[in-house]
Amino acid sequence: MCRYCPQVAMGQSQAGAALELITSAARSGEWVCLKNIHLMTAWLPSLEKELRALDRHDDFRLWLTTEAHPRFPGILAESCLKVTYEAPQGVKKNMLRTYTTWGPDLIPSAPLHARALFALAWFHAVVQERRTFVPQGWAKFYEFSDADLRVSMDILSQLFRSGPGRVPWEFVHGLYEGAIYGGHVDNLHDLHVIGSYLREFFNPAVLEQGSQPLGLSFHIPSSASYKVQFYLLVLLVDLCHATSASTVSMSNYLFLQDYISTILQLSDTDRPEYFGLPANVERSLQRITSREVISQLNALTRPVEGVAKFDREEWQLRLAPVLNLWKKLNQ
Repeated sequence: MCRYCPQVAMGQSQAGAALELITSAARSGEWVCLKNIHLMTAWLPSLEKELRALDRHDDFRLWLTTEAHPRFPGILAESCLKVTYEAPQGVKKNMLRTYTTWGPDLIPSAPLHARALFALAWFHAVVQERRTFVPQGWAKFYEFSDADLRVSMDILSQLFRSGPGRVPWEFVHGLYEGAIYGGHVDNLHDLHVIGSYLREFFNPAVLEQGSQPLGLSFHIPSSASYKVQFYLLVLLVDLCHATSASTVSMSNYLFLQDYISTILQLSDTDRPEYFGLPANVERSLQRITSREVISQLNALTRPVEGVAKFDREEWQLRLAPVLNLWKKLNQ
């Protein structure tokens, strides 16, 4: 059965509204979703108390979305049915996920606009997956999110809708670097890296002349292939007496397939050259990963060692004064 599930994006001054919504839904048996509750870990104990005091309908459900956080209350976590989603790593999978989300309806028919969106998806994947190489890639883990991608996509759409002419790529660089993606960055060197990436991906040489960003052999599909596909499609539509609306839809579908086939040429495992990093950065990543695995294995074996070294006689000797005092007090 399809249910209406109101959502609340948690943040400052949202606690009161969230509690009112939960109380109302608990009485009526509706569902509620609180998003990003890791941003309000100090408020979660209060939420836990409110949930225990609620007189809940049997159909009431509360959905909580959160990122892993060390201060998340353990009791609240234990009382929840948990579902974990972790996006697959890698530039290739990141770009495929983006184009799967967009679909053919969001791919513009104008070749330059479509290529700019491809560059945006590529840039977004690179800045996200570069986090794998922290601290060599970025100084720390930055929260580049899908919201940044959506806003950036809207900006490109507005620029191309404003009319024909040269796109002000310097304006795009400044907006992305100074506000959207650069707004997450608090390290000067990392901010310079963002700017370098933007100049690599969003420039006429790459988007209009077919140059390859970051010196890779991988490049954005050329607009010539789109023209051939479009003319063949128009001929097919004329033969089938289709409408102009279906022409746009089908051409966009062909554009999408062309982009996806280009993305599939990438390697399944990220190479340092995808990010403009030196080849030896993989060794550093492997050393860090190895240390983390060894540390986790050591943490798992410590309790076993503690149980194996338990000495009953030693504990009796240590606790004897306390036990004797307890007996005297209870006589």
